[in-house]
Amino acid sequence: MRLLLIASGVLMVASCGTSASPDCAKVRKEWPRCLETYENRPDLAREFFLNCLGYSEPQRIAGTWARDFEFNEFYEGQRVPFEQAWQFRLRSIPLLSDVPVPKAAEAKGQASVAWIEFEGRRPLCDVIPEDGTILVDRIYSMRVIEARPSKWQ
Repeated sequence: MRLLLIASGVLMVASCGTSASPDCAKVRKEWPRCLETYENRPDLAREFFLNCLGYSEPQRIAGTWARDFEFNEFYEGQRVPFEQAWQFRLRSIPLLSDVPVPKAAEAKGQASVAWIEFEGRRPLCDVIPEDGTILVDRIYSMRVIEARPSKWQ
């Protein structure tokens, strides 16, 4: 699932909610059937995460977000230099967001590293091991730290 989201090159965000404390045993048991409902529907990725995987209520989150073609890594609470963001040595988390990125932070056709503060939701049930995708509801601020021409565009 993570590869599908990263490969799409799209960041998605939605506005529906989940309960504060999902029954994780039930979520793990039912997620394969739930997945079938959303299979081959990348336009409903956020709904899949919220309805099938068990997420928290919205909360304020901040960190470094590294983006490029088929690359989407978030380093929560860390200020990560450009060179380190692409080395896969630090613990990172993908973000799922379809809210508009501020124009000053778009960096079209470029690999970029930005500091971002947003309202988001965390996974509460470990259904997809080592995924941990955070859903972005709203971006409060985003400032590009560095951008360089993408090697993939």
